Amino acid sequence: APEFHVIGGRVYLLFAVSGDTFDPQCHMMRLKENGSITCADDWEDPVRVRKKDGTFLGEKGITLDMTHFSNAGQSYLVWSYRENCMSEGDTGSMLYIASTDPGQPWRLTSDPVLLSRPLYGLENVAGTINNEGPYPLLTEDTIYITYSGGSACNWTYAIGLLRIGRDEDPLDAVRWKKNPY
Repeated sequence: APEFHVIGGRVYLLFAVSGDTFDPQCHMMRLKENGSITCADDWEDPVRVRKKDGTFLGEKGITLDMTHFSNAGQSYLVWSYRENCMSEGDTGSMLYIASTDPGQPWRLTSDPVLLSRPLYGLENVAGTINNEGPYPLLTEDTIYITYSGGSACNWTYAIGLLRIGRDEDPLDAVRWKKNPY
């Protein structure tokens, strides 16, 4: 689920990719100055997203569906993370958030914070325990994050919703409210 975002006044493409095995990891590519988004040569090389200590975001599991938003002068990234995907000990896909510097958005400036894990029935369908595909919607007073839950492969795929006031700290997980249906 690639997304274009303007971060720090520059155009970025946020996406996940893996090699020969299923191990997608969040990456970013920045459009060169005065480049065209439709010209491959106008993009810088992809950069894998890193935690604030410099290690890769997904050392143990997969990361995907990264998105970005800004609030009160601070930039944030939200993504899906999952360990032991479709094997014993599968954690299900969970949503995380962290702050980032718009000058280097591929490097977190805070530790990742767990926003949501698949606990409701709509998120646990047909053997799929799933919170993925976050997307922010900001109004004057509220930050909403929509996400997908349930089975990504059939009609039970559903939309979930998180919300927090724009005057609250998005890194304070307790402040987020999650719709149970």
